[in-house]
Amino acid sequence: MKVQLWDRKNNTTISAEVLPAMTAEQLVHTEGRWQKLRVRARKRRRRVGVPVPEHDRWNWDEKSHDLKFTAYRCLGIRYDDEAQGLMMISVLAVQGRAKAYIGKPVLYIKYIESAPWNLKAYAGEEARFGGVGVSLIRGRHRG
Repeated sequence: MKVQLWDRKNNTTISAEVLPAMTAEQLVHTEGRWQKLRVRARKRRRRVGVPVPEHDRWNWDEKSHDLKFTAYRCLGIRYDDEAQGLMMISVLAVQGRAKAYIGKPVLYIKYIESAPWNLKAYAGEEARFGGVGVSLIRGRHRG
């Protein structure tokens, strides 16, 4: 399945691949890549007195242990052989509480994060792709 992301640098859209079932090994690899960038960004933000996002302390390596349970699944978006975003969901449907979803089954998003190089909070004007989180949430990856 493919989704469209906004290439901020070229002001165009690109077609990225949805990964419907990330493995624990893929999460460990992704965390290794992302953590290095998070640490640099955290230091830079602290120097100028800017708070860091909540997900700054997340560790997808640790979160990969949830995949041992059939209740969880992790999806990703890949472009240029690199994970651009991750989302872990509970596949156990619960009843929706929002008015439009009362009585209907919904899935719970446990964690969602874009790669650090896609976030203006980290990369500033050099942020690469927009729409990663939205593409994960929209659910155009069913299957």
